[in-house]
Amino acid sequence: MNKPDEPSNDFKALALIKFFSSKERLESFVAGTWYCNTPQYYRGNTMPGVGDRTESCINYWDVELGHSLPKLTIDGQEKDLSEAKNILCYNSLESHDSWLQCFSLIGPYNGYEDTIDKVSKECGKDFILLPIKNLPELVSKVDIASKSNMHHGAVRYSDNPLEFGIFVKSLGYSYQKEYRFALEKCEKGHKSAREFEVGNIEHLVTINGTLKFEQPNGAIIYYSNGNTLKTLK
Repeated sequence: MNKPDEPSNDFKALALIKFFSSKERLESFVAGTWYCNTPQYYRGNTMPGVGDRTESCINYWDVELGHSLPKLTIDGQEKDLSEAKNILCYNSLESHDSWLQCFSLIGPYNGYEDTIDKVSKECGKDFILLPIKNLPELVSKVDIASKSNMHHGAVRYSDNPLEFGIFVKSLGYSYQKEYRFALEKCEKGHKSAREFEVGNIEHLVTINGTLKFEQPNGAIIYYSNGNTLKTLK
C-alpha cells in the first residue's frame, strides 16, 4: 500500500481534464502560470466539491468555521484547549504539505462520464483536455518549474481517515477521479498560495468543445460547456 504522500500509478487513462471558473483563469493556466493552493486552503473552504476538511490530513477543526474542538488527552492528562483556535491531525508519515494542482482522469469506462456534470457545476464550465500521450511532456515542464521537487499521479480513495494524505482522499470525493500534482513542500498548515511558471501548454491541450463518451451498454453521453445529453444507440 502506498504511503499517504505517494501517488498511485495503478490507473488507465485516455485523457486528463480540468475545469475552470472563468475563461481568464483557463487562459492564464494554458499560458503557463499555475496558481497553486496548499491543502490548508481546501481545509477551510466550504464550497461543495472544492472544500475538503480532511484534505491531506486525518481531520481538521477550526473554531471560526463553527467546529467544536475535540478533547485532547496526552499521557492520561487532558490538555487545556480554551485558547486554541484550531487543531490539525495528520499522519506521522506525512509531516509536510505541498502546493497542489488538480485534474480529473477520463478512463475507459471509469465512470467519470456519469459525474462530469456534477464536477463542472462545482468547478466551472470551461475546461482543457490533455490527451494522455501528452502527459510526459507536461510532467517534464512541471518538473522543471518545481526544480525536480514534485510528485504526480492518481489519487486513491479510502474510508479510513488514518490513511488520508496528499494522494489519499475520502471516498466521498471518488466521483472526481482526481489526478494531481504536488509541487515542492511547505509546513503542515501553511496557507499562502504560490504561482509556478510551467510554460505555455497550448500545444498539449484542447480547449472546450464537445466530448463524446461511448459506454459498454450502447449509451452515448455528450458533454459541452456545462450540458450533458445521454442517448441510446
